Amino acid sequence: MEIIKRLILILSFSLSTLMSQRVVGYYPYWMQTEFSVNDIDMTVVTHVIHAFGWPDQNGNVLSYSNMFNPNIAGPIHDESGKFLLSLGGWGNDAGFSIVSASSALRQTLSLHHQHFGKLLLII
Repeated sequence: MEIIKRLILILSFSLSTLMSQRVVGYYPYWMQTEFSVNDIDMTVVTHVIHAFGWPDQNGNVLSYSNMFNPNIAGPIHDESGKFLLSLGGWGNDAGFSIVSASSALRQTLSLHHQHFGKLLLII
């Protein structure tokens, strides 16, 4: 059954690539020790979504330890892929309503992507 799942996954990625569409892979932080970022086939995957980060009430982006390790984004960018951060998850949403209601805090949040390099924030 596992082989069939992998074949279906590979086939769907291949068809999407042939059709010049985005192929998005989800790479949660808890998989870093089991599945290296270098194991992601960037000839197939165009965008990697990493989980999770969240805004605090001051517009700062918070995360779990080692979430923004450059070793994660580097191989993706080296292969011309896009590295995206999923904001929210597991109830870490207290800052969203406060930040979204303030243009100054939204600006603060948007400036944090510069701190992380070529990181795109998904809100």
